Amino acid sequence: MKQLYIILLFFCFAKAEGVINERVIVHTDKDCYFAGEDIYVKMLVINPLFQISDLSRVGYVEICDTEKPYIQLKLAIENGKGYGKIAVPDNIPSGIYQLCGYTRFMRNEGEQSFFKSRIAIINSIRRSEKDRIEILDKPTALITDDVPIANSLKINTDRTLYKNRTQVELSLEEIPDDVIDMTVSVFRNDSLSAIPSFDMQQTIDRMRNFSPLNSSPDWLPEIEGHIINGKIIPNTAPNVSVIPNISVIGKDIQYINGRKNPSDSIVTFYTSGVYNHKQLVSSIVNSFLEPLPNRLDIISPFCEYLPDSLPVFATCLSNNQVNERSVAAQLNTMFKDSVDFQPDIKPYFKLNKPLTYNLDEYTRFSTINETIFEFIYQLKVSKVKGKRIIQIYNPEEQAFNRGNSLILLDGAPVYDHEKLLAYSPYLIHKIDIYSGWCSFSGEAYCGIVAFTTFTGNLPSFRLGSESQLFEYDCPALPTPALFPEYPTTAAKNNRQPDFRHTMYWNPTVENLINNKRAQLSFYTSDLNGDYTAKVECITSSGKYITATCKFTVAF
Repeated sequence: MKQLYIILLFFCFAKAEGVINERVIVHTDKDCYFAGEDIYVKMLVINPLFQISDLSRVGYVEICDTEKPYIQLKLAIENGKGYGKIAVPDNIPSGIYQLCGYTRFMRNEGEQSFFKSRIAIINSIRRSEKDRIEILDKPTALITDDVPIANSLKINTDRTLYKNRTQVELSLEEIPDDVIDMTVSVFRNDSLSAIPSFDMQQTIDRMRNFSPLNSSPDWLPEIEGHIINGKIIPNTAPNVSVIPNISVIGKDIQYINGRKNPSDSIVTFYTSGVYNHKQLVSSIVNSFLEPLPNRLDIISPFCEYLPDSLPVFATCLSNNQVNERSVAAQLNTMFKDSVDFQPDIKPYFKLNKPLTYNLDEYTRFSTINETIFEFIYQLKVSKVKGKRIIQIYNPEEQAFNRGNSLILLDGAPVYDHEKLLAYSPYLIHKIDIYSGWCSFSGEAYCGIVAFTTFTGNLPSFRLGSESQLFEYDCPALPTPALFPEYPTTAAKNNRQPDFRHTMYWNPTVENLINNKRAQLSFYTSDLNGDYTAKVECITSSGKYITATCKFTVAF
């Protein structure tokens, strides 16, 4: 209920202030990509007065053609900003694509309020009948259509010619005082495609002046975190009490009860602090925690707005450049860091410290029933209606509960305790017991028993018919863009290839400004050629400012 109170308070204050809309601006590291490359994305969320919005905590980015979205990304937003990256899939057709950015709250105003730009994608791995391509006789510079903008902002490198794996010093000067957003990207100049010109200033002005003819209150803002919608199939009878829930598989308790809309089969889950790619389990039971003959399907949170038409992709397929980019994209996939960035995330629920049994410190028994009987005196296995259940001792009532406890295995609820009692205790690492009453989204449970395996991913366990296991991309936390560095001779002599086409990307330059200046540094790659360093700024007055400089990398 906390989320609903916050939303209602927000609307009261927002209505009094007269500003209840949001707008987004999306930056990418460049305009043309190959299948297999990473797209670096930053989203800025503001209100129509160009103040940082503290409303939405999730932003959505979609890359679509006229038939379907090929790339979808959820970004965690903090203080109006979020950034991340996503790989271009290897099955995407070559062509021009629409990039669309929005928040859930913006869907009340319709797609006219969304941010829209275009990017080009080349798939050199496979051809498709859906390729939208026109082969040009002469190469056309990729970055030729920037709209000229008069400003004093300057960007310079310390030299114009560099060797491979050499440090570059990049300086930004005459930065405006009222900058609220600033990104820098360094990429190689190719003559593979001509992107239709995109006027960012015109787009910003249109967002500021846009006033929707119709605005609905259907889409609540994601004030605390990602809102997940599900659908009960088939719908239950109106008089049937149901407890729909989702839980995150892992070694932490991330269990969320949903609320069913009385008029239909839609269920809403208000989450907070759940990020990045997860395995989720959705379940639906009655008020006695008994399985129901229904299933809970998760609904996509994306708008999936498609453009009516897109221009043909004009390209001059220079063999050398295509081969270099194609090899680089494949190397990017091959040598991609297998260890994901793991931020410091606070526990999902603030529960009292549990009583923990590390089974490695005790004699291993052949069954979980024996394990409980021999040394876990706070638990008891009883038989009710012909089935065994695990009961928790409630110190307040000085008695064992009657089956209304929450039993979890690696975060997933287990309603049929016979399945868990038949599970191998040799796979269990620890057992955490939380005594007393616990409440999750209005549902109360008399204690929690959390069984955690060594791997934390339900090894060799089969869920009941009331549950579904699936992969889900929660909002991506800001991930540092890490690029290779070569400060020593040994690092320079490292034989791992470095064919970065995007040599550098920094989405948070605004945090580095000091006295209208900012100093950045990075290292060149093994890919020779001419490069462009580009800075983009947004000011609090709604002005878009950009500047570029060029340099060359050679042996």
